[in-house]
Amino acid sequence: LADAHTRHTTMLALFGSSLALPDAVPIMGLPSQVYGVPAIYGGIEDYGSKFVAWKRQFAKLYKSAESETKAFAAFAANEDKIRKHNAQLGHTYTLGHNMFSDLTADEFFATKLGFAKNHTTRSTYARTTHVVNPNEAVASSVDWVSAGAVTPVKNQNQCGGCWAFSATGAMEGAYFKSQGTLLSFSEEDLIQCNSGTDSGCNGGLMDNAFAWVESNGIASESAYPYTSGSGVTGSCSRSKESNPVAYIGGYTDVTSNSKAALMSAVAQQPVSIAIEADQSVFQLYSGGVMSSASCGTNLDHGVLVVGYNSGASTPYWTVKNSWGSSWGENGYIRLGMADSGSGICGMYSEPSYPTQASPASTVESSA
Repeated sequence: LADAHTRHTTMLALFGSSLALPDAVPIMGLPSQVYGVPAIYGGIEDYGSKFVAWKRQFAKLYKSAESETKAFAAFAANEDKIRKHNAQLGHTYTLGHNMFSDLTADEFFATKLGFAKNHTTRSTYARTTHVVNPNEAVASSVDWVSAGAVTPVKNQNQCGGCWAFSATGAMEGAYFKSQGTLLSFSEEDLIQCNSGTDSGCNGGLMDNAFAWVESNGIASESAYPYTSGSGVTGSCSRSKESNPVAYIGGYTDVTSNSKAALMSAVAQQPVSIAIEADQSVFQLYSGGVMSSASCGTNLDHGVLVVGYNSGASTPYWTVKNSWGSSWGENGYIRLGMADSGSGICGMYSEPSYPTQASPASTVESSA
């Protein structure tokens, strides 16, 4: 290693579920019985009209009146959180309703607990470590989305495969950087076939995914489309997996807990990071710069840093999530640019990125 260092890593997963059941029967209007709904802000009718509109917006269906009643109570409690937060002065971000609004905090938290956490030493895997050059001049702002290096926001749905989405996003950016072409890579290839070091819908690590692609390559999204959204991983399709479209030559860990190191890395290309995403401020985030420590630092979710703006009135990182475009700012979140420590939501803890991305035909012809 260029700079061996010990870091504890965590199997990352977070299920983004709409909880819409295919055999459900829609129940229009309000549930006939409502429990636990706060009697403020206009009472049940006020919450009810919002709930009905929200159900239509997100095509929510419930299997029974009981399940809808529970969903309505959770929705009302989240409405309270949203109104209370947005009414307070001094916040740099807002909360709002999204596909997770019918989940209690415990239910939302529970969606990431169906996997085994694996603590290991990352330096035993990484090829190199990204260290800041003190003479390096870094741009004050970077936007890889505008540069054309980022594919549209994807949706992991009920599969805890955030690690795969973060990894493919980083590799898509690396491929764009080296080849000048944006390709969409297959999360399903990683989720179903990289079973030796990662656990499909039950969690994984971006570095493990990079190591696997270095040896095995990765298929395109069109050749190996995503089918694990229900939360069931399924079996690897060897016929699809055996026809990769690209390889990477390695991957690099970014120095932990360093704003300068992450800026230097993101100035080069999109970077995978791990964050904590199970708190209500993340669940209900709708826009602005999240500069609060309320989201925590207990890593449980993999995402992708695709830019930053250090000259903004509230400096921020632009982060691509994998919960669809209806969450946050069209599927993105802006996280505040903390000067020290592990960063907002722990984002400075374990950044990494792939290197030397190239077409499979080039790699295989030289083998």
